[in-house]
This record gives sequence, structure tokens and C-alpha cells, in this order.
Amino acid sequence: MPVINVLPENLINQIAAGEVVERPASCVKELLENSIDAEARNIHIEIENGGKTYIKVVDDGFGMDKKDAKMCFSRHATSKITSQEDLARIDSMGFRGEALASIASVSHLKLQTKKRGEMVGTLVVMEGGRLTKYEECAAREGTQIEIKNLFANTPARLKYLKAETTEFQNVLSFVTGIALSHPWLAIKLLHNGKPILDLPGGQSPLDRVRYVLGRETADNVIPIFHAGVSMKIEGYLGKPALARSNSDHQYISVNNRPVQNAAVAFAVKDSFKTLLPHGKYPLFVINIGLDPTQVDVNVHPRKLEIKFLNQQEVFSKVRGTVSASLDKFMLAPKITGMPTGVPQQSQTQETMGFSAQFAAIPQERDHQSIQMTPVAQIANSYIIAQDEEGLLLIDQHAAHERVMYERLMREYKEKSTISSQPLLLPVNIDLDPKDAEILNGNLKHLEELGFAIEPFSGNTFAVNAVPSPLSTNEDAGEVLRGLVDDIKDSTALSNVQGRKEELLNYIACRSAIKFGQRLSYEEQVRLIYDLEHTEKRFTCPHGRPTMIQLTFDELEKRFHRK
Repeated sequence: MPVINVLPENLINQIAAGEVVERPASCVKELLENSIDAEARNIHIEIENGGKTYIKVVDDGFGMDKKDAKMCFSRHATSKITSQEDLARIDSMGFRGEALASIASVSHLKLQTKKRGEMVGTLVVMEGGRLTKYEECAAREGTQIEIKNLFANTPARLKYLKAETTEFQNVLSFVTGIALSHPWLAIKLLHNGKPILDLPGGQSPLDRVRYVLGRETADNVIPIFHAGVSMKIEGYLGKPALARSNSDHQYISVNNRPVQNAAVAFAVKDSFKTLLPHGKYPLFVINIGLDPTQVDVNVHPRKLEIKFLNQQEVFSKVRGTVSASLDKFMLAPKITGMPTGVPQQSQTQETMGFSAQFAAIPQERDHQSIQMTPVAQIANSYIIAQDEEGLLLIDQHAAHERVMYERLMREYKEKSTISSQPLLLPVNIDLDPKDAEILNGNLKHLEELGFAIEPFSGNTFAVNAVPSPLSTNEDAGEVLRGLVDDIKDSTALSNVQGRKEELLNYIACRSAIKFGQRLSYEEQVRLIYDLEHTEKRFTCPHGRPTMIQLTFDELEKRFHRK
């Protein structure tokens, strides 16, 4: 009796779906790619419950006739390639001809399509991979596909889908990448009936950045451009002020195909060198144009990654192009000596006393309790100080982060809330759709922690008040954008109390003195005073040291005086 059997077609399609259709975003990706290949200029997307229960994609592409409308659900049926030579030179978004068959096998799918110039359209209904309806219908030119109850017939896969918010963020991430790499496309995206993106067609690349990532981002990017014989590189780099704590805002496309490529991402980050602090990632939107024969887009089941035939050349060209733009459009930060107000070396120790420099500290505080004396700020990032035991090198951001965290936690523990202070004028911040959704989901917690934030228009929010421990001089928009980045990186504590304490940690970090921020002598004194009056002064809330000590005894040993 044979033990090897040929699997039924429907089971084959379901197995293939496991490779091609991982989640709702996979369906949206495949349908959008088909729409783009059909030369659509307008694409309308609707999803519900993160795409788990409903997805609809409508385009005005060239559509299909009745025969092709049925044939497109056959495995490996495609109009994109016909020979092995075509496979080596892929210039379309899709090419394998397995997406619709795979999606149809794990959902209820309805397709309506009409080929340009024809009088009637075609309706095809598939349920769990079975054809249940195939007839002529009235339809507009182009194609409309509706997907309901994804994975309903494969419960093992259904249970591995994430929460609605997570699945929606995955959909939005892909649509954002398509929007940025195809600025000529008009794209509209709705989630649960709410408009998320509404992008007009025919935009310039910079206008598309402004519409998708926000006006402030567009106002703080620099162009990059390289036009060689074998490669074209163009796009935009965010200035260091736009750097994020994660790589979510890095958009790479190759021949207008959104992809992931660690080598390209590293080439960009490496070009910034000392312009970015450790742990920060540059924002960028880059498209690399290459001969299709120099790129293998068939190395990943869902076409998310690509392989360059000559990766080293691409890496070098990207890094060189980015470095040239950075050199042209911005100056590298300079290391400064003593800040304004710091006594010069010729002054006596008595002149460097503290009676005048404590003007910034309230008189009721005990000035004599300060043991460390600031000497200088270096690289606008570290404070050199002296105490009776030797020298100390203080990380100004880590130190102020500890100060702010303890101040916030003290008030929160005493009152279970943080008091607010109104801003003289509301501050409006523009976010991209993904970040706007995250902020919306945390508005209640942020308001309880002292922020007064209200939706203004679209993805714009108005900040009317900030937590009272924060200075009103702080850039509220920058603090909130950083908070959103931190929330995305968070492991997301499930209990409300834990989430609030986590947000306090974020607020402390985002409102602290920046690494690279110039401080006056009085500001250095004030920071040292506050640090010495905290309980856990030697580490920041993340466990990093706030200061490093070099004792006089160690100095004498280093200089062979002992």
C-alpha cells in the first residue's frame, strides 16, 4: 500500500497560505501589489477589526475579463512572467501567481472586476477555496476584492493573530511604505469606518512625506541624490533632531518596492557617525533604482526582503551618498570648552567659590550640602566636577533623567496623579497615522499624568498643558513624539498601574536635559544640586550610571606620584 499521496488542491492552497498569508497585512500587501501591477491610479482600502473580519481593496486598474477572473484563483497562474528569463528580471510587484488562491483558501472572498473597454463585469465568490459563484455582473472598470473572516476555516492560525490594534498597525505600516514609494498613487485607507489616510495622487516625493509623516518631519529632512550609470539613489534623511529610539521610521524601497534590508539601514546609520547619540536611529525614506537583473526579489516567501547581486557596491554607494548629503546640508557638532560663565583658569580658587553661582537655587535650600563643584562641560554632554575625593564625569542626560523620575514618582505616589500646568499657547503636533493611533490609545493615561491633549484635526493634536514638574520651556511636541516611540518599543505592561509608572519613566527620559545640550554654569550647579538630593543618584531609571569617579589617589598613581 503506498504511503506517499498527492494532496488535494484545496489542502495544497492552505499550506501555501501559511507561507504567503501570515496575517491581515499579508492580504492587504498582496492585493495592493496586484492593484499597482494593474496600473491603478486610485486605490481604496477598507478594513475592520484590524483586518481580521473584513478587508476590501478597490482599484481603477485595467481589470480582468471573465476567463481571467476565474483563472486568477488557480495556483501559479500569473500574467507577470512566462519564462525563466522573466524570473531573473522581475519588474512587477507580484509575480508568483499564488496569492489569490492562497487567500481564497482561508477566507470568504468576493471578486468583482471589469476589463477596460468591456460592457459587463464578472463576479466570482470563493468560500474556503471552493468556487460558489461565477457570473456576469454590473461593475466599474477595475477590480474590487472583499475578504471576510480570514482563517475562519483554519482556527489554529486564527488564534495566533494578535489584538486588533496590533494587526491594524501591521496593515498601516505596509500601506505607509507603499504610499511613500508611490507618491503618484491616490490612496485612501479606512479602519472601522474611520479615515486614516486620504492621499491625493500626483504628489511630489516631498509632499508625500509631508502628508504621511507630518509637516514637521517634512520641514526637517534633507534630500539625498545619486544618479550613476548602474544605480540611482534618491530620497530624504531626517536631521538628527528627528532621530528615534527605534527603526520604525526607516523606509527602504528598491525599484519602488518597499523592502527590508539590514545592509542599507546600517549604511545610512553608519553615515551619521557622531551626529547621533547611542541608541538612536535616523529617520529616512530612500529608493534605490537598479537594473532588475541585479536584484533577487524571490528570496522571501512574502517578498519582504531582497538580495542584491553586489551588496557591497550598494552599501558603499548608499553610505557615500548619505555622507555627502550630511556634509553638504549640516555641520557636525563641535566640542566646546568651558561654557559661558565658567571662571577661567587664571582665576583663583576663591573666585570659583559658590556664593554668586547659586542665584538659580532657592535661598531656603542648604547650599553647603552640595559636595560636587562643576568645573566645565565637555561635548555639550558631560559635566566635569570636583569633590573632596577627586574628579567626577557626569552624564547630564542620565543625571537629569534620575532627578525628573524621582520628582514625578514622588508626586504620583502622594496624589495618585500628576498636577498640570497650562501652556501659554497650545502646541500642535503632527503625527503619522500609526503614531496617531498609539497616542489616541494612551490619551487617558497621559491626561492622568498631567498632560492635557485633544485631537485637533486628522492626525494633529493640540497640547494644552504638561505635567507640572516639566518646564513649560520644554518642547511638548518633542516629548510626546518620543513617548510614542517608547510606547511602541515597550513590552506593554498589562496592568494599568504598571503602565502609568512606565509612562512616568518615559516622561522623565523625554523631558530630561538632552545629550548635546549646552548648559550655563548656573544650570550645571542646579543639576548637581538636584542630583545630590535624589535617593538613587548613581544610576538613571534604566540602570545606566549617572557619573564616573576618578579619585585623587588614582590620579596620583596614574601620574606616578605614588
